[in-house]
Amino acid sequence: MAAEKKAPRLGDNVSRSKNVPWFQSKIGSSLTPAGRDLLGTYSGIAAAEIEDHIYKNRDSAWDIFPWPCVGEFWFITLGLSLHPRYPQLLARLLGQDPPTKFLDLGTCLGQDLRKLVADGAPLDSLWGTNYFEEYEAADHALFRDADRFTDRFIAADLFDQSEASALQKTAGTWDVINIIMFLHVYDWDTQGRACRRILQLLLHAKGSMVIGAQTGSTEAGALRLKPPMVAEGEERTVYR
Repeated sequence: MAAEKKAPRLGDNVSRSKNVPWFQSKIGSSLTPAGRDLLGTYSGIAAAEIEDHIYKNRDSAWDIFPWPCVGEFWFITLGLSLHPRYPQLLARLLGQDPPTKFLDLGTCLGQDLRKLVADGAPLDSLWGTNYFEEYEAADHALFRDADRFTDRFIAADLFDQSEASALQKTAGTWDVINIIMFLHVYDWDTQGRACRRILQLLLHAKGSMVIGAQTGSTEAGALRLKPPMVAEGEERTVYR
């Protein structure tokens, strides 16, 4: 019997070449004191080893998918903690009864979740989701917490509303959804679809919240992607 053919997956034909402007050879100022402290205090990595540890794990994450945020080390800037509403979010996670359910959408390497835990948020309140299931192991490798940060990852396609989708099974249950640096990867119409899906996932109750920030442009419009962000001959745009 012939082996069953696997359905094509996002990124299957996308080049992982490192010869692109957004694959930086040096971390520079992207490694902030907060990022260094998280890897030292939470992950237990010696100060002298932190940069080499980041380079190694960035390269592994790049092999999963060559996102600019990976190539440019944005994952270690801990963007959610810089949000003006972060103190209120943290206070809510620390004090609410019943516990707040928090979903990090497009969690990447789970950096915002680890920062929340390091700041005292209860682990049982936190989940991350990503299209690529490989990110769970990559998260654990970066933060060295496979023994304690368990069952917090949901591998799913945001737009899959089938009964088989692990994310769809949680629809209407999330108190807070984080969308830091998420919507800008889509075109205008798909951003609208994504927003509708986010609202479907959110708990339909007073106080439910979507928090986040996105990259943009002073001149709004569609931006045509070029290789290696897409395969040769593939047509795809994002909206900024």
